[in-house]
Amino acid sequence: MSDNLVSCDWLKSQIEGRQPNDLVVLDVSWSSTKDCHKDYLKEHIPGSVFFNVLDLAVNTDLYPRNIPTLDVFQKAARDAGISNTSHVVIYSNTDHCSFFISGRAWWTFQICGHPKVSVLNGGLQKWKSLGFPTTDTRPDIRVGNFEAKWTRTLYRTFDEFSEALSGQKIQVCDSRGSDKYAEHGHIPGAHNIPLSSLMDEEKKEMKSVEEVKKLFAHAGVDLTQPVVTHCNSGMSSCSLAFAAHLCGNTDVAVFHGGFTEWKTKASDKIEKSS
Repeated sequence: MSDNLVSCDWLKSQIEGRQPNDLVVLDVSWSSTKDCHKDYLKEHIPGSVFFNVLDLAVNTDLYPRNIPTLDVFQKAARDAGISNTSHVVIYSNTDHCSFFISGRAWWTFQICGHPKVSVLNGGLQKWKSLGFPTTDTRPDIRVGNFEAKWTRTLYRTFDEFSEALSGQKIQVCDSRGSDKYAEHGHIPGAHNIPLSSLMDEEKKEMKSVEEVKKLFAHAGVDLTQPVVTHCNSGMSSCSLAFAAHLCGNTDVAVFHGGFTEWKTKASDKIEKSS
């Protein structure tokens, strides 16, 4: 495991060793079809705090999964007990071995100025499969002192993305399913690496770094060069960016508006697979 991806065994050892004062564990589970907070109230990893990262933003047609303003995110993070020195560990109980939303939460913390954040490999599903304990007891929370600051390294606007694409300065990676990539069309030159392909569903976790590197290489992506990921609206693309980062790419970003914004503003620049 790396600092960005931690195992259930590691987290369990931290909790059993009287969870360090600077460790904050967040359940970031989210679904468009159910209230994940109710699930959290029934069971969660001991000591974890529920944190709905998508509920903090005002969404629009162009940005249906928008990002929060810094002041809103700062207050929510502080209320969850997060300080500037906190090590935040994110987990969820969602699709793709929990990475559908966990990667988005990781990315949001990054762009809001808190790089000390890790994702629990496999999330709650992996945790429970190992027979590790859950609880319905909510922890006492001491309000933190986290100070949010805009950190744009992992963020690209439409204009920034378009300019880099036209200048052939980036490799574009599309994390949508291969069916949507083919049927709905794609951004010119985009390499399709579906989020699902990164997961080992049998083990309930992300594939090894070496396996993930091979997936990027097979798709024609050079991880030593700049990469920008996208999906429809900035969800699975965050986990693909996380995977590239995990593989050692130091120049990876997410085109937040994704295909939703692209087809609205550049409908004449959509390729279809033959």
